[in-house]
Amino acid sequence: GGGDDRGPMVVVYRLQGLDGEATEEIVEAIDEEAAEETDPEAEFALSAVVGEEGGLELLLRLLEVAGMPRAGQPGECIVLLLKLLHACCRIRANRRRVLALGGTARLLRVAPQALAVAAAALGENAALAAQRLLETIEALLEEEMVAQAEAAAVDGEGESAMQVDGGGDQDEWRGFVLSLLHELEALRQRSEAEPAGREAGGGG
Repeated sequence: GGGDDRGPMVVVYRLQGLDGEATEEIVEAIDEEAAEETDPEAEFALSAVVGEEGGLELLLRLLEVAGMPRAGQPGECIVLLLKLLHACCRIRANRRRVLALGGTARLLRVAPQALAVAAAALGENAALAAQRLLETIEALLEEEMVAQAEAAAVDGEGESAMQVDGGGDQDEWRGFVLSLLHELEALRQRSEAEPAGREAGGGG
């Protein structure tokens, strides 16, 4: 009658390395960094607000105050300041601003004491702070070389205007940064006032 004369379906497996025929490489994992590389200029674009509002000078001054050799230094604060400065210096506009503030020399001067304070507070965890500081200084030195090369190539050429892409979120981010900078400025003022207060107390 209407029976099906076809036999069972044949399935053929091709195994690598067993019969000597298959030579394709097996992809067991995908390198995320190679698969998707994000441009730092885009990823950290909003950090330009920190530079536009004078926050880079404030960060440098806070690091200088925090690195003073006096008791009770907030090691965790130094680590956070270095982290923020490291992120800000991922974009060219902020690197140029830090260079204009003499940031490379200032960081080199404050580095030994600041890292000593961080190490005393955090122990082995302070290594990340040292790495961020070195990467920041390295990025500034490289940017300075680029700036010198540009100045030599085109005499008197001004720095190109750089704008931050952020759409509607930029105003909200700017408000957050301004609030943060206000708090940091208050912290700096309190830090600078502490030595004077202790001296007055000791003198009395």
